[in-house]
Amino acid sequence: MKILLISITVGALTEELGISMIAATLKKKYDVQIVSLNINNSTENVHKYVADFMPEIIGINIYNVTREKVYEVSRQIKSINSDIFVFAGGVEAFCNPKRILQEEECIDFVISGEGEQTTIELIKAIGDNMSLDDIDGLSYRSNGKIYKIYINKPRKLLNQINACQCQIEQFCRIVK
Repeated sequence: MKILLISITVGALTEELGISMIAATLKKKYDVQIVSLNINNSTENVHKYVADFMPEIIGINIYNVTREKVYEVSRQIKSINSDIFVFAGGVEAFCNPKRILQEEECIDFVISGEGEQTTIELIKAIGDNMSLDDIDGLSYRSNGKIYKIYINKPRKLLNQINACQCQIEQFCRIVK
C-alpha cells in the first residue's frame, strides 16, 4: 500500500515531527513518501505528487492556522481521485476532531493524540475492510447522505512520551 504524508508548514519548508514519526513507523511495512508544502504557496504541486506516486491513503498534519489550507488540499486530492482515503492529524485534530469532520467532507478520518499506532490500525482496517469501532484515537463519519460522526475513545499516551513530558514539566517548574 502506498501512503503519502503531507506536511503543511507556516514558515520554512521542513518535515513536521509528528508526520516524520508516523512515516518512520509506517516505512517498516508500507511504501511511504513525505511532501512539505508552505501555507502561503499554491497547492498546484499536489496534483503532481498524487499523480506521480498514486497513493491509496494520504495523511495531512493540521493546526488551527493551517486548517483552511488543509481543507483546500484535501478537496484537491479528492478531485484527483475520490477513492483516496484522507486523514488529518496534529494539534487541531486532537482539539477539534468533530469540527474538522463537520467542516470538510473530503477528510475521511481524524487521528487524535499520538498517531503512530492509530495510523497503523487505520491502514490495516482499510486494507482488510475491517470495522473502525475499536481503533482508539480515531474519529470518522459514516457513509451516506445522512451521516453520523463517530469519535472513538482516546488512545493512551506512550510511556516514553509521558516520561519526556514529565521531564519538561519538571524543567519548567525549575526555570520559574
